[in-house]
Order: sequence, then structure tokens, then C-alpha cells
Amino acid sequence: MNPLSKQYVEDMISRQGSNQGKVIVTNNPAFDRFYQLENSHAKVKREFRDHLGIADDQQVITFIGFPERDYTEGYAAYVYESTATALQPIIQGKTFIYWPHGRGTDALPPELTHLSDNANIIFKQRGWWQEHNIGIHRQLVSADIALMTNSTASAEVFTAWGLQKTPMCLPIDITLLDDYPDLKINQTLRRYDLVRTISSRSELISQLPDVVSGNKSWEPHNPCGRLRELQWLDRPLNTVVQGILSLL
Repeated sequence: MNPLSKQYVEDMISRQGSNQGKVIVTNNPAFDRFYQLENSHAKVKREFRDHLGIADDQQVITFIGFPERDYTEGYAAYVYESTATALQPIIQGKTFIYWPHGRGTDALPPELTHLSDNANIIFKQRGWWQEHNIGIHRQLVSADIALMTNSTASAEVFTAWGLQKTPMCLPIDITLLDDYPDLKINQTLRRYDLVRTISSRSELISQLPDVVSGNKSWEPHNPCGRLRELQWLDRPLNTVVQGILSLL
């Protein structure tokens, strides 16, 4: 658990007069940070670009890696190759970052190594990101577009949009269910329709140029209203603490 979040939970429970020794918290919602009004996303984005040597005028497209072994054999390679094909004609003059999942291969997928020489392709192993204190939160704040496959990161970005935190990346779910209809995924993320989705290789190739062009129709739909509708207005850690206290 994030040390600051852990301390926050312990302090809240202590103030409630409960014995925190009865409670072991093993995790917390990562998007809790988006509820902290003191966070400066502009500062995070600037520091991120400085770390990686990315010019201010460069559009940054990040691919949030996924745990390949959780999916059908051959699916990961199919997604990577489809993404590379879609990016090839539009990647010139842009920065593409591949961010490896903690349960995925800690290497740049070979399908993504053949992008145009005019593109700035960045890959760092997980240890580098950890050493520089750059996790998924900073990736999402600092990119212009984030491509992801059935990732809880989509819920994090939706939350940030709903709280009107800017700058924030444009999230696109590229789970290719039309091509792999039997794929086992977290259906909750799709059920709530939090972010725009692309469901086939052909759609990815035809639609990604429109996404990259900045077409606002790809933005999350009414995130402020949806956040209220889903009752996600309170900090997740507050909800976690109240749930813990109700069980004591």
C-alpha cells in the first residue's frame, strides 16, 4: 500500500476511536490521488516530459501494457501488431511510450519495434519507472492519449475527467472483443461504459487517426454527471475506511 495512503487510513481509524490493530489494509484504489485538490497535474506532466526528454509540443501516445498471460494465447501479439499497423501512418513527429504491466513481459513487444524511424519510441523496464517514481498515475496525467486493454486505468482516467482535473489523457479501450469474442475480461469496466472503446483490428486501424487528431467525440461522455450517478464523489479511501469501521 502507498505509505501516505496507509498513514491516512490509520489516522482516520484512530480518530474514530477504533483499534487499528484489528485492521490490515492490503490495497487501496489507485485513483484516490485524483481526489486530492492539491495535486498539480501540470507540474507532474512537465516533470515527466523533462525526465524523458520529450519536447513540449510533442503529442504523447502511451500504451498501458497488460498481463499477457491472463488472455487467450496469441491475443497479446495480435493487439500489439494491430496497434503498430494503426500507428504506422500517423506516428511521425509523435512520442510513443510502452509502459509494461507488472504481470506482463518486461520488454518492448517485438511487434512494436518496427514503427517509423521518424517516431520517438520510448521503452523503459519496470525498474526504471520505479526508480524515478513514475507509476500509472503519472503516466495517465502526462500522456495525451492512453491506449489500454480492459484496464482499471480507464476507471482512473474517468474519475479524473469527472472531477475536472486537467491536463489529463484521452483514454481509449482497445480490447478487441469483435476479433476475440470468447476473451475473458472484467465485464464491469465495459458495462459502465466509462470510456470510448475500439473493439476490432479494422476499427483500430480506421479510427485511430481520428482519435489522434483530437476529435472531441472520443472524450468520455458526461463524466461529471456519470460520477455523480455512480456515487463516486467521495475519496475512495474514505469509503474504504467507513466500510472497515462498519465491520468492527
